[in-house]
Amino acid sequence: MDIWYTENHTDNVRLSIRIDRQLASVQSEFQRIDVFDSVEFGRIMTLDGLLMVTEKDEYIYHEMITHIPMATNPSIKKVLVIGAGDGGTVRELCRYPSIEQIDMVEIDELVVHLAKEYLPFTACSLDDPRVHIYYQDGLRFVRKVENEYDLIIVDSTDPFGVGEGEDRGGRFADGLSLLHIKNSGYAAEGGGHALYQFGASLRHFQFQLQVTYTLLRNRV
Repeated sequence: MDIWYTENHTDNVRLSIRIDRQLASVQSEFQRIDVFDSVEFGRIMTLDGLLMVTEKDEYIYHEMITHIPMATNPSIKKVLVIGAGDGGTVRELCRYPSIEQIDMVEIDELVVHLAKEYLPFTACSLDDPRVHIYYQDGLRFVRKVENEYDLIIVDSTDPFGVGEGEDRGGRFADGLSLLHIKNSGYAAEGGGHALYQFGASLRHFQFQLQVTYTLLRNRV
């Protein structure tokens, strides 16, 4: 049987991947989570039918979102990660022995459970003793903390483009501004695929500018 996963980006663009077999399909309180073995990209996870991680190239995203901000400040010790339920960003952070605490806030506990079961290549460090996982809404979490973190990484579902559904760009930027990040602190945020999700990437860049503006405004 010839099985394909297809993600529709526009009326003129579709991304299709040949599937070998489906490993899991679960409906959580928040979304449908599917895990497949694909012919070209290895194991993949989708959320509500949208591609979230592939075994073949996940390292590109996770290394970029982690090591660039880490390279800007060798004194980073306490990190907050919003989203990142597959564990890839945490895996990269755990490579730094200088980091003392990693708080990960993921709204959907089933994503983490399925990642541990089916995505060991990304979830391998979620049990590191420095990692603390909070299963709750990221926006609500950041509104309760202040002057806590040296680095904040937002690795969550795209709020724009093909992943639109929780249009919380402005509200999340305002939430980040409430953190009063330490004077030496930094924030990093992921975006869509530059080619297949160009519209989402462009709007994500606008979102990043808004977050940066609110953070800088808070420091003035």
